[in-house]
Amino acid sequence: MREIEDCCVGEMESFVSELTQIMSHNRIPVYRGQSDVDWKLLPGLLREDLMQTEFSDWTGLDAMQMMKFKQRSSGMLPCQPHSELEWKAQATHRGLLTSFSSWTECGLIALYFATEKTPDEKDGVVWRLMPGDSSMDLSQDHEGDPGRPSIYRPRFLDRSMENQRICFMSLPSPEGGSGPQAFEDYYSNSTMERMSLCRIRIPHYEKDELRKKLALLAVDARTIYPGLQGVCDQIREEIHSFTDSCDWVFDAA
Repeated sequence: MREIEDCCVGEMESFVSELTQIMSHNRIPVYRGQSDVDWKLLPGLLREDLMQTEFSDWTGLDAMQMMKFKQRSSGMLPCQPHSELEWKAQATHRGLLTSFSSWTECGLIALYFATEKTPDEKDGVVWRLMPGDSSMDLSQDHEGDPGRPSIYRPRFLDRSMENQRICFMSLPSPEGGSGPQAFEDYYSNSTMERMSLCRIRIPHYEKDELRKKLALLAVDARTIYPGLQGVCDQIREEIHSFTDSCDWVFDAA
């Protein structure tokens, strides 16, 4: 069984040292930030309770949701999707629970999501995946379920997708009556050697300080969510971001 690399960081400098540079065209690391370290790497669709729906399998549920999204989003999207992958990317980005989970090519963006507070003060996590080669990448014209975990790097059809440097991981729907398999479980049992997965734990008591440092680097709600939502979220965060650690500047004047 393959082991997942584990580390814990509480300082921005330590986190940056865990980021991996792009090695080549086919070796681009991707990251996912989650505010709760105990959450599995599952797409929203596979977190659903299938027993609470009229469907007997996730494939049928996914197809129905996508059909309705196409019908009801007509004229509301900034750009018309050209393929099934683009439709699913848009649906996932807008909040529909699909077989895609959102990742990013920017580790600092992932850290922003990992430092969101939880009611029970849970540690956050940034997952870092190095695919190793192009075998995990989906082509732009791929159709249907790839049947294995894959990475889709979409065209950026709006500013929020571009600012988030977003990409998506597709997980295959479980077959028969089997339950969903999280990506970290797939990784542990995979025979794909040119792949590396790391779990970077973010202590809950360091989240506020890391958020402040991210804001200094222009990684904040206004950047991640362009438009009025981001402006309002940024204002709300700034209310709780005051500090007196710079008073010495004014005392010395």
